[in-house]
Amino acid sequence: MGESGEDIKLSTAAREKFPFAVECKNQERLNVWDALAQAEANAERGCPLLVFKRNRTRTYVALSFDDFMELVGTKCQHE
Repeated sequence: MGESGEDIKLSTAAREKFPFAVECKNQERLNVWDALAQAEANAERGCPLLVFKRNRTRTYVALSFDDFMELVGTKCQHE
C-alpha cells in the first residue's frame, strides 16, 4: 500500500500550470469506474485525472467530459 491521496504531489507553482489531481494505475485488469471514484475521492485540489496502462501498452488518461471540454476551450452547454 502506498500513501493515500493524490499519486503525484505538485508544488503550488506546478498546480497553477497543471490543475489536475492525478491517480495512476498500472494493472492488467482495471475497473475504470472504481479507479475514477478513487481519483475523485483523492482529489484534494484540482480536476480528477486518471492515468492508466497495462504492460506493453500505451498510456491513457480519463477525466470528466466537462473537464475535457474546458481543457480544449469549449464550455459544455447543459442544464
